Amino acid sequence: MYDCHKDMVENAYLCSRIGLSAPSTSPMNHSETTTRNMTNLTSMLQGMKWYDTLQYSTMLLMSIMLPLSWRMALIAMILMAVAAIVKAIATHAFGNRSLSRGAWVAMSLMAAYWAIFCLSVLWSNNKATAWHVVELKLPFLLLPLIVGVADSSFLTHRRWRTLFAVMGFMLLLRLVFFSVRAVLRLSNGLPFGEVFDWHFDDMHHNYLALYLLVVLAYLYTELIRPRTQRVWQLPTWVLGAVALAFGAEIVIIGSRSGLVVLAVLFAVGLLHTIICRRQHKLGLLVLASMVVLVVITYLIQPMLYYRILATIGNLLSGNQAGDVRLLMDRCGWQLFLSSPWIGIGCGDVWQELQQVFVTQGFSEGLERNFDSHNQYLETLMATGLIGILIQIAMMAAPLVEAIRQRRNRLLVALITLVFVGCIFFEATFGRQMGSLFFIWWTLIALLSTQTSATTAPIKS
Repeated sequence: MYDCHKDMVENAYLCSRIGLSAPSTSPMNHSETTTRNMTNLTSMLQGMKWYDTLQYSTMLLMSIMLPLSWRMALIAMILMAVAAIVKAIATHAFGNRSLSRGAWVAMSLMAAYWAIFCLSVLWSNNKATAWHVVELKLPFLLLPLIVGVADSSFLTHRRWRTLFAVMGFMLLLRLVFFSVRAVLRLSNGLPFGEVFDWHFDDMHHNYLALYLLVVLAYLYTELIRPRTQRVWQLPTWVLGAVALAFGAEIVIIGSRSGLVVLAVLFAVGLLHTIICRRQHKLGLLVLASMVVLVVITYLIQPMLYYRILATIGNLLSGNQAGDVRLLMDRCGWQLFLSSPWIGIGCGDVWQELQQVFVTQGFSEGLERNFDSHNQYLETLMATGLIGILIQIAMMAAPLVEAIRQRRNRLLVALITLVFVGCIFFEATFGRQMGSLFFIWWTLIALLSTQTSATTAPIKS
């Protein structure tokens, strides 16, 4: 059962650790609450040295730019590097001493993933393409280096949560903008089916779904926080409405990978809410949201049902020739088996895969220049079993660290689940908009597990 007094004591401890006044235990009216929230918002940056403020500002800039433009996010990454170096010089301390050994191991695995692609250049015939692939995966090396340059103990529990909230707000603004554009297109006479499909947003639908799913994972952890866990409180309804809007957007853009992972997230959230947290009213809210999204999917994207069910049917019946995605997987697996230990080299994957399409009679794959649409297969084809073992270890390391530190396990587990599921349907690391997003939020999730990166022993 929820202990209100215990939560007040913990909140007082949290505030004392970051230099804020403890929340009052007496009832407050709405105006007093608003004033206190505004004061807390402005005081969040208080108590930070100028170099900490500079470094955190570049992190906020990264969270703002990622949903808008990956090119601008690259600029933000460069500014983060400058800020980290400036801080290290100002403090006369190079190296992030606030990280645990497990966190360093996790970041080393990220760099190792980039390094194995560098090595695969040696046995690639197309060196130019190989170096281009290595360039696309540079965030796996650079972001861990940037985080490791200077101390990150200023990144308190509240501050890293703000990074997630900022990205969620930017995605909400993006949704509002493209919703207005959709209405204008409808008013100009465009058919409903041409407006509310994967053309709804200019971003690739699978990548946008990935962005939205990470924010949905964060929103769920906010919904079950003590201050928002009661279904009749306003924060619960606001967060729930935003989550429902993001879920509806995944339906609108027609991302099958997004829908599959969203269904898994809903199932996990429902079981966790009812069984683990015993918050039955909030569980009913999650269940109602699932029903609403199912209805929206049937009304807006009925073909998604048939495509998903057809893929499942073909998979169970062994009729791989009847499904494009299953054909791509079969061709990719055949190419991997040609060099299972070290792969064929990252520079030759696409060209060799096209040759397999020819031998398998996969004309659609040739006409549309398909890749494998599966990051696991892409890694297997390029770097073999060695590369895929590094990739799996890299993706699991933050969750292992969260379990070991007993901090923010739920959030890290949900984010890991999102990435594990989404890259099964898309070669996400083949574009910087995917690799940059993955490595950034994986690092933030990792930092949230560190003792010095949080303000109190918050467990979940």
